[in-house]
Amino acid sequence: MKAGYWVGAVLVLAMGAVGYWLGGAGGIVDQGGGWQDEQARLLEADAPCTLDASGCRFIADDQVMTVRVQDPIRPLVPFKVYLETTRSPEMAEVRFTMDDMDMGINQFRFSPVSEGLWESTAVLPVCTVDRADWRATFRMKLDGEYYRMDVVFEAGR
Repeated sequence: MKAGYWVGAVLVLAMGAVGYWLGGAGGIVDQGGGWQDEQARLLEADAPCTLDASGCRFIADDQVMTVRVQDPIRPLVPFKVYLETTRSPEMAEVRFTMDDMDMGINQFRFSPVSEGLWESTAVLPVCTVDRADWRATFRMKLDGEYYRMDVVFEAGR
């Protein structure tokens, strides 16, 4: 058999193991209980930004939200995503997608760490056509209202 076959097989098994680990830990959000993006109020960042340690800030009425990551984002390497808020949301999650590509379900729920700080551990899959352009869609429910924030970023390789 060709070496490429075995590399592909090992990669599929590794992705399955990561998915099982995240699913078993409750990290992947069940698709059945969410809401449609059309229901959510789309917020724009208050300044141009990317998903990195400096973060992106969004403002809705009296609510200020900042999203950031601590470490550079690379495929298959778990990373922490943070959501800082002035008021605690009823629920918050982040979904990673790639425009015009089916990258599977990459959706993770945030858990509270302390007052105003939420975190999630996420893992991005490898794109088989070597693209690195991602969209992080942050969604949260606050006082019965739904909000959505999109951040486009480049993942490392």
